[in-house]
Amino acid sequence: MINPEAFDGVIKKEDNRYGFKIHAKSHYPYTDLKRLDDNVYLARRTDGLWGCVDSLDEKILPFEYQFIRKLIGGDLFVINSLGKMGLLSSKFETKVRSIYDDLLIYPKKNCLARNSGQWGQWGVISEYEDTIIPFHYLDIDYGPEESYRIKKEDGWGIIDSNLHLIIAPVYEQLPNTNFPGYQLAVTDSIFHLYDLEKKTYVTLDIDSIISENGMWSGLAKKESKFGIMSPNNTGPPFIYDEINLARTTGRNKKVHYYIVRIAKQYGVYCDSVGLLAPIQFDKPIFHGYFIELNSDSTTQLIDYSGKEVSPPDPSSVKTIKSKYFIRYHKDTIYSLSDERGNKIIEGKFSQIQSLDYDPNFILLKDKQGWTVLNLYEKKELLNDIVEYIYLSRNTLALRKGTKWVLFLLSKNNEYTSHQVILPLFPPNSSNTPLFKTAELVHQENGEFQFHYGIIDSLGKTILPNKYLNIYPKGDSTIMLVNKDLSGIVYNYHSLKSSPASNSPRLITHPQVSLNPQAMPTGRNKVAQGKPGQIISLDSYKLTFTDKGWKILDPAIGKEQLPDGILSIDPSPENQFYLDAKYYFWKGDKIGMLNKDLQIAIDPYYDVIANARQLSPSHPNYIYVKSDGKFALMDANGKIITPFKYDEIRAFQEDMARVRIGGSWGFINRAGYEIIPVIYDAAFPFIHGLSKVIKGQEIYFVNKDNTCVVNCPE
Repeated sequence: MINPEAFDGVIKKEDNRYGFKIHAKSHYPYTDLKRLDDNVYLARRTDGLWGCVDSLDEKILPFEYQFIRKLIGGDLFVINSLGKMGLLSSKFETKVRSIYDDLLIYPKKNCLARNSGQWGQWGVISEYEDTIIPFHYLDIDYGPEESYRIKKEDGWGIIDSNLHLIIAPVYEQLPNTNFPGYQLAVTDSIFHLYDLEKKTYVTLDIDSIISENGMWSGLAKKESKFGIMSPNNTGPPFIYDEINLARTTGRNKKVHYYIVRIAKQYGVYCDSVGLLAPIQFDKPIFHGYFIELNSDSTTQLIDYSGKEVSPPDPSSVKTIKSKYFIRYHKDTIYSLSDERGNKIIEGKFSQIQSLDYDPNFILLKDKQGWTVLNLYEKKELLNDIVEYIYLSRNTLALRKGTKWVLFLLSKNNEYTSHQVILPLFPPNSSNTPLFKTAELVHQENGEFQFHYGIIDSLGKTILPNKYLNIYPKGDSTIMLVNKDLSGIVYNYHSLKSSPASNSPRLITHPQVSLNPQAMPTGRNKVAQGKPGQIISLDSYKLTFTDKGWKILDPAIGKEQLPDGILSIDPSPENQFYLDAKYYFWKGDKIGMLNKDLQIAIDPYYDVIANARQLSPSHPNYIYVKSDGKFALMDANGKIITPFKYDEIRAFQEDMARVRIGGSWGFINRAGYEIIPVIYDAAFPFIHGLSKVIKGQEIYFVNKDNTCVVNCPE
């Protein structure tokens, strides 16, 4: 089924055909549309030819090009017409005629062009088609400064834009270098380093060079040893067993830092300074503003000039966002400093956690709990935090004692306290942030019962904590579950009460209590069946007989209900898949009938729960219980998990919590147990992370069950 999706005046169809809204929906003449500005589109017809049209589908450029490509960082278009290439201006005026076999151009550069009709093929032209370099060469490329690398029969050389020969075309290779004004030339394993301004060269006494991403920065090898060369140092000692480029800095990244190794010891070499750190350390670690040097007994920090930024002592260093670092000893953090070694805070902390939204905020943990620290202002904001949860990109929920507070990172403020705070809608949704709060109203034998309410992002109470559950029902409505299990729908934006006439009646709801044995049985308003009783289901009338409920005056050919159906819920349940509509009981087992009173779900189960009630945005599952254990049924009626779980919670971020005995884990939407049932407690995934508790440890795992926050040692 075609389902057009509108965007910016263009309609995109599922079969990748495009058209404009001004036409009938059946008119989709293009296989591609690329927007250039508010009113101009590059378009490709079904015959593969490109042109240009406006948003009224009026032709700006005829459809006669094999491709049209806009130059990145420029205002020109490269075109291919009948196999020949040219250039158009931003107003689609011809700048270079379509007569060239190849055309290469970079912003603010002349064009490298190939014309097979002229001897030698390659040359250079301007964007106005003026000839800069005649078409006399087998190949051509941009060279250093304003020069060009040219290839003739004998090899590669370099000329300038005035056709002056700088390097004779006799070399096998002319590699790019990181040295402005210099060019390396190679032939027959002989290496020449040219000074392009002086037009002189020196011969390098090396066996080979080592390039990084096609660029030579001075690394060379001679007789199995390595050295670092530069225009000012063409004869360095070849004494290193290993050299690796670690970082480039300075304007245009002209300064290079290398990690060098002799035997099992390392040092740091800078091509503008020389040996920055002697060969006596473990492998150096490069950070944002300093280099960490470790040995058996000391840790030393130096900046990129070689100056020590903190005194050595028997401790180590870790970084936060490559900007701040901490000093620690035997897993105890003693101090936190900025990138220049200035101390921000001192103490004895066991953990440190940076925040993704803003690296200026961190959490430090000591014996009293977590402390929120603003690094930029160098001050503590909140302390004695027992635990924290990410609610949205810049909002945390922090628990102090038994109460929670909302903490907005950009405001440095705390808000109204609540027992539990959870995001009501996904944080990346278009809705104004609202949060679900909960108040503990009952606790017995380790089981908890909450009443829920709603607050806004400033902590203002929108709805009090009095509902059995609250969850999103759609893009703009919220379902409130009352204590009698009736439903009320609120408009998300106005939050004006509007009880819907078709509000779903929650027959079973595993989230009402953490104890699945306390779930409703599903028999809230059932016709238990008395001899001669008659009820109506849609257009059918049923009567109770000695064989159970039967259709009264069935239509010709209508299949009769099976024997033994003693109870039926006459209220339609419209939330199920499989066309399931009515609950019925056969003995102590529950099943469901469709609208034609045929069996949609066989009566094999103790409980059938609508997944839409548990996860309204993903209603594709049915929760069933048999012999005291839960399993999941998909929309096709297939059981996709074993009957082994004592509890299955709603899906959140495609993961559902499951419980066996007192242990928790997670399954995915295919029913596979992705995270094993090993945790004492597990919380729903938010932003790809779940808080789990195992023994005395509280930490966060991702969907691969890998610990990423507060990891135990």
